[in-house]
Amino acid sequence: AVLFIESNISILTTSTLFRPLFDKFRISRERLAYIADSGAAPFSILIPFNAWGAFVISLLAAEGLSEQGLHLLVHSIGVNFYPIVALLVLFGTILFSRDIGAMKQARAVECQQVATVERGNMWNMLVPLAVLVLTTPIFLIYTGWVPQAGVGFWSNVYGAIARGSGASAVLYAVVLSVIVLMVMMAFQNRKAGISSELTRGVLDMVGAAMIMMMAFAIGAVCRDLETGRYVSQVVGDLIPRWLLPAVVFIVGSLVAFSTGTSWGTFSIMMPIAIPLAQEAGIPLVLAVSAVLGGGVFGDHCSPISDTSVLSSTASGCPHMAHVNTQLPYALISGCIAIVCYIVAMVIM
Repeated sequence: AVLFIESNISILTTSTLFRPLFDKFRISRERLAYIADSGAAPFSILIPFNAWGAFVISLLAAEGLSEQGLHLLVHSIGVNFYPIVALLVLFGTILFSRDIGAMKQARAVECQQVATVERGNMWNMLVPLAVLVLTTPIFLIYTGWVPQAGVGFWSNVYGAIARGSGASAVLYAVVLSVIVLMVMMAFQNRKAGISSELTRGVLDMVGAAMIMMMAFAIGAVCRDLETGRYVSQVVGDLIPRWLLPAVVFIVGSLVAFSTGTSWGTFSIMMPIAIPLAQEAGIPLVLAVSAVLGGGVFGDHCSPISDTSVLSSTASGCPHMAHVNTQLPYALISGCIAIVCYIVAMVIM
């Protein structure tokens, strides 16, 4: 989770790195998938200086809040209840070793599978990983670098982060990391293993790519039909003011659950939540956090979410097994977040 530059990087790294360790200590891969999934997006959305933060700031700028974007994002962290509660629940289940729901029936893989894991050179993992983590923010600045005359260097950097493409930055960093690993393997006289490792890595992701392609197709249809906009506009005229942040959170979670994408939910809900908050007199930090928290909550519950697919694939457990075992924890965190939004709105 500490690789907060991008949630998918955190999921892939955590799952791949700790899968042999979980097998060795007889811990189910469903629990590994839950830890990787529930620790990635909540941590990423609480850190403003990454691709997630840049994307949210760009959405706020589109709503005429370019000067307040970073300020709103930073101040919304303290009231972004779902990610905070989800992380607390995650840490609680780890510290007290408590399983609920379908997680109780999850079984660890047989010990024989651990014996087949090949012991490798740790630098082959650490060096490419370091390249990945260090170059992602550099590429993020590069993709959005448009220097303005008469503006200081750090102001240009800030603007580049806001304009940068998180997806492109991650892609460039991953390609560079793979090249670095290939060079290292060549110097280790393992040239014959390069093609086999690349092929195996690609084959491992084919199933995930197919599911994600279908998920993106469903998300595109929902966005073209403006499903989230219609639902939000209908409920916005029917509910009392003190319930609005909680309803925005719920509607956002439904949109994210249906589309399988938190970023797509942010794009749909932010243009609705900000004007709604301004007209109803709701604190903007609550509106922003409700959109962000709802997107992450629905994404955690959705079986077509890309993060759910990646978590199950990288952890080596059946996809629906991961969805079913994570769902109770997400629902508990979501219900607590709804109560927190109601209380916060009454207080503020």
